[in-house]
Amino acid sequence: ALLAPMLWQYLAVSREFGIVRSLEETARYGATWRDYLATGGRLHYALWSAQFFPQSAVLFPGVAVTLLALVGLRAPGADRGRVRMCVAIGVLGLAMSFGPALPFYEWLYRAVPLLQATRVAARWGSLTLTALAVLAGFGVAALRDRGSARSRLAVAIVAPLLVTVEALRAPMAFTATPLIPAIYHQIATLPDAVLLEIPMFPAREFNLNAPYLLAQTEHFRPMVAGYSGLYTSGYADRVADLVTFPSERAQMRIRTLGITHVVFHLAPLRASFDESAIDALDTLPWLERVLADDTARVFRVRRERLAGADSR
Repeated sequence: ALLAPMLWQYLAVSREFGIVRSLEETARYGATWRDYLATGGRLHYALWSAQFFPQSAVLFPGVAVTLLALVGLRAPGADRGRVRMCVAIGVLGLAMSFGPALPFYEWLYRAVPLLQATRVAARWGSLTLTALAVLAGFGVAALRDRGSARSRLAVAIVAPLLVTVEALRAPMAFTATPLIPAIYHQIATLPDAVLLEIPMFPAREFNLNAPYLLAQTEHFRPMVAGYSGLYTSGYADRVADLVTFPSERAQMRIRTLGITHVVFHLAPLRASFDESAIDALDTLPWLERVLADDTARVFRVRRERLAGADSR
């Protein structure tokens, strides 16, 4: 019930665009036994786990958590109903993580629409890790309650220490976030702008639109190019028209989409065109340059001069 508002969006997208993840695609990202031996924890990775990379997921729960979970299964003070609930969740996550390799997964795929939106079946393994974590908590509680004050203190220190040592991945390497070009600070001042960024990338390469999305956090203006886990046939159609720029076909699409400004990124354009071709943009009667720097040129679309405009 809590997830319903989000899941409804998945259902709406699936119905509107006919988008589903195929069983073949899901099978590529299903877990195997090797995933449950893969861990990024420095200790285990260095000793033995490196041979199990790369995998669809990293699902090794850790020795300490597994042993504590076994204690939790038998803990006399634990609520048996909750223990059984955790076991059920863990078994479900384990079984579903194998995706189409599970004998009845295909039947579930046909019967449960939500599974048709699931690409990486291995992530079901997160339920198994969660269940083990809760059972391990029951185990820690059982050990805490059995002994003296000194032993309780030891459990309180040693249990989280062991779990942390196993999971430790430090030192961590980070990739710096690319700087957002300064031109976008000026674009933020354009009222009611709808942007077309050029170059625009075809469907199979639309991940290259990611810098445009990052820049949108500076200007917050709507734009044509996007990037997600999937692309629609509509995106492919729009790109097919817009990459013919400055043809009449591209102009008609610009008009239809309500694009008000076009951003030309100079570095990638210079890799494909000479400087005279880029300078020729200023001669197009339906474009008016409004901003420019060393990285980009921004033009306002003069809608009254676009192809298909009312001649009156």
